[in-house]
Amino acid sequence: MLKPLYAALASAGLLLTTFACSSTEDPTGPPQAPMVTLADNSFSPNNLQVEVGTNVTWEWGGANVHNVTFDNGDAGSPDQSSGTFRRSFDIPGLHAYHCSIHGAQVMSGQIAVAVRGDDGGGGTGGPYAR
Repeated sequence: MLKPLYAALASAGLLLTTFACSSTEDPTGPPQAPMVTLADNSFSPNNLQVEVGTNVTWEWGGANVHNVTFDNGDAGSPDQSSGTFRRSFDIPGLHAYHCSIHGAQVMSGQIAVAVRGDDGGGGTGGPYAR
């Protein structure tokens, strides 16, 4: 008499586990926003690869004042010691940046922006061609 009850409970548990583990997220949806941390005179990570349209967030940590200054003159962040700065990258290519307070030799990084599906690894040109 208990065997059918145990079998029914086991089936219900398996069914609940299947539904709990399934996901309805769209794998082609927007990527998670990457984060760069500024702390103690470094960007971490200092090199990122993202797709066109991705928002990148810089988050301040540590005690020093820093900024994000783009080498091409695009608008960057103010000088600050805490908080965040966020920017969307809509143009493919390399976007180099540095902290103008500490200089590019001490604090620099780059965001490599690719068209979705293009890893920049070959062909003629590509998003990283110079």
